[in-house]
Amino acid sequence: MDDDLPDLIFSATPGAQSREARALRRDAAAGRLVRVQRGVYVATEDWGRLRPWRRHVVRVRAAVSALPADCVVSHGSAVAVHGLPSVQGDPRRVHVIDRRRASTQCTPVLVKHGAGLEDDEIESVGDLLVTSELRTAFDVARSSGFDDGVLCLDGVMRRRLLVESRLPRAAEMRTRVDDLRDEFRLRFGAMADGVVGRRGELALGRAISFATPLSENGGESLVRVALHRLGAPQPILQEEFFDARGFVGRCDFFFEGFGFVLEFDGFGKYSDPRLLAGSSPAEVVRREKKREARLLGTGRVRRIERCDIDDALDPRRLAAIVRRGGVPLRSGRTSASWS
Repeated sequence: MDDDLPDLIFSATPGAQSREARALRRDAAAGRLVRVQRGVYVATEDWGRLRPWRRHVVRVRAAVSALPADCVVSHGSAVAVHGLPSVQGDPRRVHVIDRRRASTQCTPVLVKHGAGLEDDEIESVGDLLVTSELRTAFDVARSSGFDDGVLCLDGVMRRRLLVESRLPRAAEMRTRVDDLRDEFRLRFGAMADGVVGRRGELALGRAISFATPLSENGGESLVRVALHRLGAPQPILQEEFFDARGFVGRCDFFFEGFGFVLEFDGFGKYSDPRLLAGSSPAEVVRREKKREARLLGTGRVRRIERCDIDDALDPRRLAAIVRRGGVPLRSGRTSASWS
């Protein structure tokens, strides 16, 4: 998992005034090294190429190196290790579950949660012990706020829904979505029994009732949460469209009563070589234009708009885009419950 992560450089000689420790501090002061935590460094060049969530994984590895071997990476730190979507990016502190503790202990750089774990709630990811994706989603949904809970749950559900890295076709997909929701409700209910207080139970309920595997990435999950808060009608996710020539495409958000399609564009769509798959950005744009023309020709779509992550983070911008599609908005609240 960690082939792209830089090697950690440890101050092996005890003592802050040792020759080795002083040399490492000089290199850090000169900008050649980045101090990850006390006595642990990485090369500045390597650090600079990492995305925020990968930087957090480096912090996790540094922190775990000084902890008892049975501590398990958890919460937002497990989100980073699993590569699940998150609002936080690089959490300020590393989170672990210490099964020997009865209560939570916090320092400026580390949070040790006192909790029990079942064997199937622990996974090995590289050289790290980490809470399973399902347990991670449970912990995040009950403790990290609605947005992060939904993003994490969406990501875990989606991984379970994917078949050979692709969504199944519509009929099978809808059935499997309902089955996934039922599975998560049952499992989370069992996890919460006798452990989670009323506040945590309500947070779990709101997140699980709103979560879906049909958001293709964290950006789409954020758009969905923002639309909900704006009071938009519930769109159909990943709706499939056909014309006389056959399958046209699957759209992110379809407001059927208004003939409005909203598509989310990630920044990598026009720049990431893996997503471009040998095409130029101009070719991607041309294909999108042809696809949009076919969508409009189906008779089901009257207008298509696009949004990106900046729009998802600015309710006024997203509201303006949705209103251009003729969709009315009202004040919304995240008030879903267990059902």
